[in-house]
Formats: sequence, structure tokens, C-alpha cells
Amino acid sequence: MEDILSQFLSLASVVFIPFIPNNTMRYLALTLVSLFSGTYLVCHNSPDYLVTRLAESLQELDELLSTATNECTRDPRFVFEAGLKLTELKYVVSNLRTRAITAKCVAWKEYLHHLGRLALSIHEARREIANLRALVMLALECARQAKFEEDINHKTATLVGAFPRGEQMGA
Repeated sequence: MEDILSQFLSLASVVFIPFIPNNTMRYLALTLVSLFSGTYLVCHNSPDYLVTRLAESLQELDELLSTATNECTRDPRFVFEAGLKLTELKYVVSNLRTRAITAKCVAWKEYLHHLGRLALSIHEARREIANLRALVMLALECARQAKFEEDINHKTATLVGAFPRGEQMGA
């Protein structure tokens, strides 16, 4: 949603600014759009915001894993390993949150260096969360397919047992 908003704002500025007749008003509008865009980028790329987004992703992954716990009864080892990885990721995000909080107390020159390292760590954590989400979703689909296959086999066996081979549906 945020990417759509930023794209819309840049498109709106490109489309509407040339139609402003007065150069002074045009420069004022361009300055306001630039300030708004810069503020938007700074706010949505701040460490606090990014760590909050990671925490939200972890919450969604936790809910997905609880669904997997209920449905993937044939592979308890995977569920426990995924739960362990999720707990490790929660610990990583907690450490990232601590680093984001302590970054506010750092001098400006060190802040930029600290911010770069923090951004790399956040990106790595986001990638690990995405990988774990993909694995959990794949395990869920495999469990669902196995259940569907069991249902098909059961219904086929019931159909063969209940109706002799010569009879067909609708005949």
C-alpha cells in the first residue's frame, strides 16, 4: 500500500505541477511535494518503523505456524523446528528493537554508520522471516494435499464397495 501511495504522489506531482501557471506557485508546489516525499521516506524507513513491521510479520507467521501445528500432525519434527526458528527470529527482532532504541542515543556521525548496520540486519531478518513463511506454507499445502489424497482414496474405496463395477452414476 505504501509503494502505491508514493507512486501516486510522484505521478500526481509530474502531472499537475506543469499546469500551475505561476512559476512561484510551481516552485512552491514542487518544494512542498519534495518535503512531503522526503518526510514520508524518512518516516517509513526509520528503524523503529521497520522493526515494528518485522514484529507484525512475526505475529502473522506465528498465527500461520499455529495453523500448521494443527494441520501438520504427520511431521511433528518440522513443526518443532519451525517453532524453534520462529522463537530465534523473535529474539533477533527483540535485539533489533533494542539496537533501534539505543541508536537514538548515539552521536550523529556514528548514527549513520549504526543505521547502516541496523538496516542490513533488518533486511536479513526480513529475508529469514520470508523463507520461514515459505517453508511453513509449503508444509501446510503438503499436509492438505495428503489429506485430500486420503479423502479421495477413502471415497473411492467407499464407492467401489457400495456399488458394483457395472453400475454408473445416472444410469
